Parts: sequence; C-alpha cells; structure tokens
Amino acid sequence: MKEYRELTISGTRERLIATVAEMEKALKEGWKRNKQIEEKTRAPAGLTPDQLVFCFTCTPTTCRKGALLVLMSNREDNLWLTNIVPDELGQLTHDEFNNILEEFLQEFARPAAAKTGVMIEISSGVVTIDDWFSTETAEKLRRFLRLSHGSTSHPEEHKLWMAFLISAHREDAKVHGDLLRRWLKEDAGCDEYFADKLASEYQSSQEILDYARA
Repeated sequence: MKEYRELTISGTRERLIATVAEMEKALKEGWKRNKQIEEKTRAPAGLTPDQLVFCFTCTPTTCRKGALLVLMSNREDNLWLTNIVPDELGQLTHDEFNNILEEFLQEFARPAAAKTGVMIEISSGVVTIDDWFSTETAEKLRRFLRLSHGSTSHPEEHKLWMAFLISAHREDAKVHGDLLRRWLKEDAGCDEYFADKLASEYQSSQEILDYARA
C-alpha cells in the first residue's frame, strides 16, 4: 500500500544550515527557497528562536504540480519533512507527493548532504501489514482473508477473524482501522462493504479490549 514518504536529515545545527545553503545554491527548474513563508510559518508552528524552518517552492510542470515543501526542526533538532502541499486547493496524491520529494532528494538534498556530511533517512513509500503486525498476526489475517474473502458469516470464518483481532491486541498493534481499511481495499482486494465492515470491527474491538484490560 502506498504512503507518503518521510524524510529526516540528521546532523549538527551548523551542518544542517550548511546543507540547506548548498541546496539553495543548486536550485533550478522552478525550485526556489521562500524565506518570506519561512518567517510566516514560525509563529503558527510554535517554533522557538533556535529551531529551524526552511521552505522550498516548485512551479508546476508537465511532470509535477506546483507545491510548497517544508523542512522543520524536530524534537531531536534534526530536520524533518513536515509536509508537501500543492498550490491549488486539495491534497497531493501519494504518487504526486513522493515524486516531488524524490526530485528534491535527487537534485538538491543528496548532493548537498554528500558535501556537508549530514545523514539522510527516507522511508520507502510502501507499507504492508508486516510493518504493522508480527509475522504470526499478519499470517492470521492473511489466512482469514484467503478462506473467507472478507466475510465473517460462517462460524469458522468468524473464528479466524476473532483469532486475528485477539492476536493484534495482545501484541499492542498500533495501526488504526482507517489504515487497515485502505490496505484491505488496495492490497487485499476486498470490496468496499467488507473493507469498511472489517476495519470498523477491528477498531472497535481494539478499543473494547483496551478498556477491558485497563
């Protein structure tokens, strides 16, 4: 299942500032650093004077939408990508977001990091149930889906579904039902009715079991 990629740039404050300076010198093909937006962002974001924020904009082309890319200090005082937002109303798709980020990485961030010695960490942009659950619990969900195609009407199907729900709770799985719904639709091939039903049951069951354990 596709997800928005995450970016963190780690290093000393001096190296992070030097890295952004190197990026800025290399900007081309409609990319610019926007210091005016940076200043306007500080107060709403609740940044202290020591925390960093850097804003980059790109103009629309045949391959990308016009957008604003924001890097900001995180709790560890590294830079992390807080968002990429389009110029127009709405939200970027996973592909649009990740393609803009990949261009920024390849053209500016990675070459700058090679000069300054900072570390770049980037997520893959793809997530599976193996990222959310243990191997055992993920296999319980897959077995249920193989045999039931999303239905819990038969006693054996219901038993398999319950086994997955209990296993997920025992290992304190953190994935929300909304993400599970997306995975059921996009990767598992469930129709909308069963994906919505199963995701709702999953979320409710985890909350009930949490309450019972408290």
